[in-house]
Amino acid sequence: MEQAKELERKGYFAQEHKQTIPDYPKRIGIVTARTGAAIQDMLHISARRNPYVQLILYPATVQGEQAAPSIVRGIKYLDDYGVDVIIVGRGGGSIED
Repeated sequence: MEQAKELERKGYFAQEHKQTIPDYPKRIGIVTARTGAAIQDMLHISARRNPYVQLILYPATVQGEQAAPSIVRGIKYLDDYGVDVIIVGRGGGSIED
């Protein structure tokens, strides 16, 4: 919780940084692990709700010390790629995480 307060203090959640999410994105970037329930759920739900949307996966490490830099690289890559929105997600993991 302290980390969120620090990010808020730095202005990361300020209204002027927020962008409108498009009603019907054509290209959705996903930053998550290549395997696991999280990506499978996203693929199945997307196929059911809008089979025409293009999904671009950036396979990232989502647990452990390398997770943060891996996720940051994924967000930067997909932003440069020009997707309409980016989903950063992961499964439940273990209680130690």
